[in-house]
Amino acid sequence: ETGLLPHAGSVDDRNRHASTVMLSLSGGPAAQPRCSGVLIGPRLVLTAGSCVCERRKPASSSGPEAALIDGAACAQHVFVTTVTHGTEWNSLLQKPKETRFRIYRGEVHPHPDLQVILGEKDAVIESRADLGAIHLEEAVEEGLRISSASGTEARAGEPLITAGFAHA
Repeated sequence: ETGLLPHAGSVDDRNRHASTVMLSLSGGPAAQPRCSGVLIGPRLVLTAGSCVCERRKPASSSGPEAALIDGAACAQHVFVTTVTHGTEWNSLLQKPKETRFRIYRGEVHPHPDLQVILGEKDAVIESRADLGAIHLEEAVEEGLRISSASGTEARAGEPLITAGFAHA
């Protein structure tokens, strides 16, 4: 079983979105993904700052704020896992015969203006610069697809494909 949530999309068994990576706080093979990111360079991953920084109580909370996420309480390092599937197909099981996981260690750099204010039940009240960069200690394996921007601005009504990892 893949361990994906029932409402999640399909497994990328053709490596179309191999630039999508899993981020976790520990580096073991059984580490649960905390969130997803995207490779934008051989040693650079872009993710949400709220993925790599912890929520904390605001210093002066006179409003509905329940928690604040900013650059003050971020992980120093995270582990980035790439997932690729082999080209040989198991027709009986309808999936690739080989799935390869590769783990890289990276240093966390939250956006300097990161600020997410959460209210009751983690409802986002305000979000600004919710970005974080992960600088990998070593480059990802050669041949792994790196994401690139389309070069055009998104338009209203245009389809958007998102790729990420989920766990049960």
